[in-house]
Amino acid sequence: MAKNPAVERESRGPATTPVVQLSTNPVITAIAPEPLDYRHYSVVVGYVGEVSSDTVQVYPQLDLRTYFQIPRTAIVFAEPVNSDQQSSPTKLVVDATAQIDVVKVNSRSIEAGFLAGSIAASNLGAARAQVWDETNPPPQVAATAGACALPPLPRGTAPPPPSKCGRPCVTDPMEI
Repeated sequence: MAKNPAVERESRGPATTPVVQLSTNPVITAIAPEPLDYRHYSVVVGYVGEVSSDTVQVYPQLDLRTYFQIPRTAIVFAEPVNSDQQSSPTKLVVDATAQIDVVKVNSRSIEAGFLAGSIAASNLGAARAQVWDETNPPPQVAATAGACALPPLPRGTAPPPPSKCGRPCVTDPMEI
């Protein structure tokens, strides 16, 4: 068992009584609370990114898709979570009433050549321009162009509206 340096043993007769040495936490020192203090603070843990004179960028995860823009004036205390680890995330004590911007990056960029590839051509067929006429009807009309019997409708149910070809359109591709 590791010995706690803040606890010393003092001999007082037959039993030993621990003497605990305490000091003010550095966060409390930085906050400097006053009697009837109504301030509130939150702890933000993450990886500090860009630091400007006004804001600090903090990434909560290493996927880099989300980050916080925290005003520097709202940060009252900061320290690494693991002081002996260079890549340690940072613990920030922040004024809970401060306006923090949460930025989520959901953009995706791809090479233009990918859009012309065979995979894209097969998966992006709906995006290609189509000309519909009697010899090339749209898919929902083509699906009902042959003779098909409608399933019986429950009593009181209105039949589906007719399509341009006079037959109901099949809208569920699993019914084609």
